[in-house]
Amino acid sequence: MRFENKMVLVSGAASGIGFQTAKRFLSEGANVVGFDVGSLNDKQTGELDAAINRSLANVYQFHHADITNEAAIDKLVSNAITKFGRVDILANVAGVLTNSADADPTLEEWDRVMNINARGTFIVSKSVIREMRKSGGGSIVTVASIQGVNAFEFQPAYGASKAAMIQLTKNFATDYAGDNIRVNCVCPGLVATEATDIIMHPDFKEIHDLMAAKHLMNRFAKPEEIAAGICFLASDDASFITGEALVIDGGYTVGRKMSVG
Repeated sequence: MRFENKMVLVSGAASGIGFQTAKRFLSEGANVVGFDVGSLNDKQTGELDAAINRSLANVYQFHHADITNEAAIDKLVSNAITKFGRVDILANVAGVLTNSADADPTLEEWDRVMNINARGTFIVSKSVIREMRKSGGGSIVTVASIQGVNAFEFQPAYGASKAAMIQLTKNFATDYAGDNIRVNCVCPGLVATEATDIIMHPDFKEIHDLMAAKHLMNRFAKPEEIAAGICFLASDDASFITGEALVIDGGYTVGRKMSVG
């Protein structure tokens, strides 16, 4: 129950890492407000209901909200403050992959990815930081990527957006440490989520196995494993950590095995 009596906001909470993060916070006693442009299905709603700790009577709310809409985000944060009194933790999980497999992406694609990943993260963070400064502090964790650290082929927009998120983490950590606000990010490797479902299809087994083998642990991450890292950085267990980009990549960025088999 690391998050008993804590109030947590989670963006991108309708799928993948965001959904698992909301569920993990809820299971550890937090009151959670999740938001996304997508929707929860009945199975997800049942899982969240099961994660609630009945003895604590903690609650979960879900809202539709676009992280690029500053007015909508400010209203969502304001409503959360009215309901719960404060925001203790923000998990910035919402983001998009690039639709382009071209080394020369269109300006439209560049703007789409940068607008959601970098600008959207900035909008949500700034809105929450204003409230955290009033209430005496808090913790922010953003989902960046190893693509913000290492370049991948045909991914200039996505890589640049994630590098921006890492640098934004460091700047915010520097700017708001005096307000008792810790700001960190996680940098996942490849994660088995809805976004990578197509690679899991048997028709693409060769591509899947090739990509999985780039990780020393020879597999994709589970979204629950990334959620665990987010919750660690948000918790008091990480009370002396700020400005950190925690790589959670199964050894992808460590090196490569030379042996075969």
